[in-house]
Amino acid sequence: MRATPVVNHLLRIGFREKADDLTPLKIQKMLYFLHGWYLAIVGDPLIDGGFEKWPYGPVSRDVYDSLKRYGAQAVSDYLYDWDPVKMDVIPFFVNVDVMPRFESVLEAVWKKYSPLTAAQLSTLTHMPNTPWSLTAAREVIDNDLIHEHFVGVALETRARIQQAN
Repeated sequence: MRATPVVNHLLRIGFREKADDLTPLKIQKMLYFLHGWYLAIVGDPLIDGGFEKWPYGPVSRDVYDSLKRYGAQAVSDYLYDWDPVKMDVIPFFVNVDVMPRFESVLEAVWKKYSPLTAAQLSTLTHMPNTPWSLTAAREVIDNDLIHEHFVGVALETRARIQQAN
C-alpha cells in the first residue's frame, strides 16, 4: 500500500481529535509505529517503500516529499492524489475491506503514541537495538528488523501486564 492513504487516516483521526501538533516529523514517527505494529500483528507490511534511517528517526521518502512544504508547522490538509477514474485530484484513504485489522491497529497506535511529542517519538526510535539504531545512515530499514522489534515490544508489554496482575 502507498503511504499517502495511511497518512490520510492518521490525519483524519488528528483532525477529529483537534490535534494541533501533527507536524511532518510527528506524522513520520506515527506512521513508522503504525507500520511496525501492523507488521507485528498482521505479519504483512502496511506501506510500500519502507523507511530510511534519517537523523531524527525513520522516514518514508514519499511522505517526506508530500509534507515538506509544511516545514515544522502542523499539517492542515489531507494528502491528495490523482484519481484517473474521477479525473480529479482527491484525498485517498485505505480500503479497510482489504486491509485486515487496519482500523483497530490504527486506533491502538493513535491512543498509545499521539500524546507524545514528535521529539519523544523520535527518541523512542533511537533507543539501543531498535531497527533505526541497527541500520546504516540513509539506508532502508529492513522490515524483518521492524517486525522482530515490535513483536518483542508486544511480548515485553504482555509480560509486564501479567506481572502486574
